[in-house]
Amino acid sequence: MAKEIGKETESNAVVTMTVEALRENHVDVYNAVHDKGKREGLEEGARQERERIQTIESLSSIPGSDAVIVENKFKAGITKDQVASLILTSQEQVRKDKLAAMEKETKDATEKMAGVGLGSEGSENADQATIDAAVARGANSRR
Repeated sequence: MAKEIGKETESNAVVTMTVEALRENHVDVYNAVHDKGKREGLEEGARQERERIQTIESLSSIPGSDAVIVENKFKAGITKDQVASLILTSQEQVRKDKLAAMEKETKDATEKMAGVGLGSEGSENADQATIDAAVARGANSRR
């Protein structure tokens, strides 16, 4: 005969119920406790995951963050701080790419200017238009 948790025996000793004994001797109680724990665990896990995704999405006000957020918000275990770091890295790369493009345009314009003589006025105006266009593109890419 199975002893109940906390029930004193003839020798006044308290019997401890194990999970295995509960499962074997009190199936209905075991199943009820197990199902409740599983349900509560799933609900808590879903709540935590929802909060994690919401905190990551709160970074969307940072310019240029959308692609990084979309790519990472559903990756298990990645945190808001990790996504923020990825956004900063992405922004740094964009700035480097823009700087490289501006430097190339400057170099191209400088080389073109060096090749231009002081001869015809029409040639100088065309070259100046090319330089002006390169400067405008560089300025616009900074926005």
